Amino acid sequence: MSTQRLNTSIFNMRAFKRALRALSTAVIVILVSMSAQQTTAHPAFTTFDADIQGFFFVSGANGESPLFVVEESGTGYEPMLGGFTYTTDLLHNMARAPEDCGPASSTDLGGFGIMTFAEGQLWLHRISGSACFNFPVIELEEQWRIAGGSGAYVAATGKLVRTYVGDVRTGTGSGTFSGTIKLL
Repeated sequence: MSTQRLNTSIFNMRAFKRALRALSTAVIVILVSMSAQQTTAHPAFTTFDADIQGFFFVSGANGESPLFVVEESGTGYEPMLGGFTYTTDLLHNMARAPEDCGPASSTDLGGFGIMTFAEGQLWLHRISGSACFNFPVIELEEQWRIAGGSGAYVAATGKLVRTYVGDVRTGTGSGTFSGTIKLL
């Protein structure tokens, strides 16, 4: 073998080794990046368990109709998804009071809510619920359907149960949203 061919082979071998090291480094960087993305991404299906606190306001003229709207806003925290703000608008009917509740208690007729996270919004539709009123405390239990959202929650589905205890003198309360969410 000639010296020139030997030098060319050695040069090609060194170039091959450099290319192999560069490729190995690139693969490691990609794998580390994918691993980091997977640990920060939300799971496709998760348990939702949030504590909430907020303010509520009853709109409309009380006593003129058994129907009334309750507007609410507040904050919450869910361990997997983080902090959020929320708003709800709820339509209640005092003519359909739940059993074992005071005279000004009501059954819901529907409502909607929005939870706003840093990565987008969850849109909620209330499917059932009731409010037991024993002055000055109101206790709610409601079932909600997740009806999509925006950002990271655009195709979200699931069901949540909300429990809430409020004081009608101050318009403040606290409670939980719990259930499951499927994120796509």
